[in-house]
Amino acid sequence: MSRSLAALFLLCLLLSLTACGKREDPPAAPDTAAPQEDTSPANTDDPKPSGLTEDEARRAAFAQVLHTAHDRQELPDGTVLDGGSVEDIEGNLFALHDVDGDGAEELILLWQNAAMGGQTEVVYGYGGETGQVVEELREFPGVIFYGGGAAEAPWSHNQNWANKFWPYTLYRNNPKTDTYENMGSVDAWDKVLVSNGFPLDVDADGDGMVYVLLTDNWDFTHHQDPAGGEAYWYYEEPPVDGAEYLAWRDGVVGEAEALELSFMPLTAENIAQVLDVPYEALITTLTPNAAG
Repeated sequence: MSRSLAALFLLCLLLSLTACGKREDPPAAPDTAAPQEDTSPANTDDPKPSGLTEDEARRAAFAQVLHTAHDRQELPDGTVLDGGSVEDIEGNLFALHDVDGDGAEELILLWQNAAMGGQTEVVYGYGGETGQVVEELREFPGVIFYGGGAAEAPWSHNQNWANKFWPYTLYRNNPKTDTYENMGSVDAWDKVLVSNGFPLDVDADGDGMVYVLLTDNWDFTHHQDPAGGEAYWYYEEPPVDGAEYLAWRDGVVGEAEALELSFMPLTAENIAQVLDVPYEALITTLTPNAAG
């Protein structure tokens, strides 16, 4: 059997309960013989359906996610994506890479060819025991993944007090839940850009930059310039100098280097390459009535 046909056969087995249709086995003939004791060892190590390997089951599940995103503009949880023409849809990207450091590749779907409100980047893992994809992270596009399971997600907007510094949120993967946990966010204040109320007493290194470490519930509040008495709005959290900011960042990222991911356009041909089968065969397998 060729590699393509074998991969297609494995995919059909995996999706037989959902896409290929249920098939009831014919009733068994009455057994009049004395029952025989089953001495074969129990298989407790293979939760994958139809005897697929972990990698085969993962790839088949990822192919289903990509196929649905491409053809129906929908994510596994029912989220409807900002679609458009085929050219718009295929301007989005995906990659297969072990970004969380668990030794198995994840699916990273980068839905970027849409209005800003519809742009998103989603990381999916695979739950071998459940046979389902698991959403590990969903953020605005542009996430930087680091070795050791850290991720840096830039905000969609900048409050424009930090000039070239763009605010971001740090995440770290929790191996127990296989999801990314929010470790906090950071924004900055550049004295060159906004001098009113700049906290000179906090800027110990004198570089004209201070930082604000934020939790999920951050908000703005009314402040007053201690020197000139002028009022301004800024974060509730007090700013810190560069040394404290870097200590916070190092506590999450450490010395890990950014990972290099190879993204591919979300085209029919590239989706088919996930299982090494022609896209027409993939469509027929996932939607067996499509051919009429």
